[in-house]
Amino acid sequence: TLIETIKWSPEEGFVLLGRHLARLLSSAAYFGLPADGAEATARLMTESQAWTAPMRVRLTLSETGIEITAVPLPPNPAKFRFLIANEKLLSSSVWLAHKTTNRAFYDQPRIKAHDEHAVDEVLFLNERGELTEGSITNLFIARGGKLLTPALASGLLPGTLRAELIETGRAEEAILTLADLQSADAIFLGNSVRGLIPAELFEPEPS
Repeated sequence: TLIETIKWSPEEGFVLLGRHLARLLSSAAYFGLPADGAEATARLMTESQAWTAPMRVRLTLSETGIEITAVPLPPNPAKFRFLIANEKLLSSSVWLAHKTTNRAFYDQPRIKAHDEHAVDEVLFLNERGELTEGSITNLFIARGGKLLTPALASGLLPGTLRAELIETGRAEEAILTLADLQSADAIFLGNSVRGLIPAELFEPEPS
């Protein structure tokens, strides 16, 4: 099942909807799932008529069609605390390039880290030691007045916020390592629902 998680608010409507639908349709074509962007848009617009406050909207697509659910979107935290996951991602894995319900390899490390260290997110490395992404966020580091984000070749989801920031010139791709993280002027984790959130690396004491 393919997933798109979209922010809706009375002021903005559906945030980056065009990018979300384009990613959904691209993944649907890859996996051979029937998809209709106009139907998805119409269903979303109909559902949104009942909402009055910011919502986190989940659009799924499977062989049986489209499903939409929505829950109230709580305010952003002031900062995300994160740690580096022990698990490495394989940059060539097809599951990194598409947002699907096959997410245990993302979610389990985050849940474990939250339970053990009360952090909000984990950040992954690939088999070459390159930074890739968080379990629910893309990574951005500020350096020299620029925002840098890991290259797709490192193995990560092509996030819609990430794509928007690159296309508008606010961010650019780079191969990033832990050294880049440690020397960054600032660190941000973000997605289209939350935007860019300041982030802080948590380093557990050696056991």
